[in-house]
Amino acid sequence: MIDEGETDWKVVCIDVKDELASKLSAHSDIDAAKIKEVFTFLRDYKIPAGKPANTFGFNGALLDKAFALKVTDRTHHEWQALLSGQVDSGKIKLTHTTPLSTSNGLVSQGDAEKVVVDHCLQYLRSKI
Repeated sequence: MIDEGETDWKVVCIDVKDELASKLSAHSDIDAAKIKEVFTFLRDYKIPAGKPANTFGFNGALLDKAFALKVTDRTHHEWQALLSGQVDSGKIKLTHTTPLSTSNGLVSQGDAEKVVVDHCLQYLRSKI
């Protein structure tokens, strides 16, 4: 998905406890109407906030598991390089709760929860 000019990868998955899980093992097993519903939601969900509709690469095709795994692996390595300082983080805040051997920005779970709650409260107060 292209969200305001930036790539925003999405992975379609299903909970293994869902009654349909045993029937869905590939993207081609998903009903075309459900795929259209998901793409419509992803395209339009920011419009009520005054943002433009999102667009899609790959001619709007839902790509297969192999492609998703390749992208996930690549972005995971990019994330590790960012947190370990191998690449310049620029203005990106590196606060996280995942311990890596050479990690910048590690905080405790409690501190992370406090940051999220504080930001949510600040946002809600700004709307009152």
